[in-house]
Amino acid sequence: PEVALDYGMQTLREAERFDKLDPRYTETLRSVARLNIRLGRLNAAESFLKREVEVFQQMGSDFPFLDFDFYWLAVIHE
Repeated sequence: PEVALDYGMQTLREAERFDKLDPRYTETLRSVARLNIRLGRLNAAESFLKREVEVFQQMGSDFPFLDFDFYWLAVIHE
C-alpha cells in the first residue's frame, strides 16, 4: 500500500506541472485522496479532496466527481 502511495505522490508532482484546470491534475488529486482513504490517512485525504473541490469551484461548474469528494469530506468530519 505504501508503494502505491509513493507512486501516487510522484504522479501528483508530475501533474502539478499542468495547468490547475487540466483534468489530469484533478484526476490525480482524486486518485491520491482515494489511496489515502484506503490507508486510513483521512487528514491527508481531506487535503487532496479540498484541493480538487477548489479547482472545480474555479471552473464554476458542477461535476459528478464532487459527490465523491463531498461524501468523504462529510465522513472525515463526522
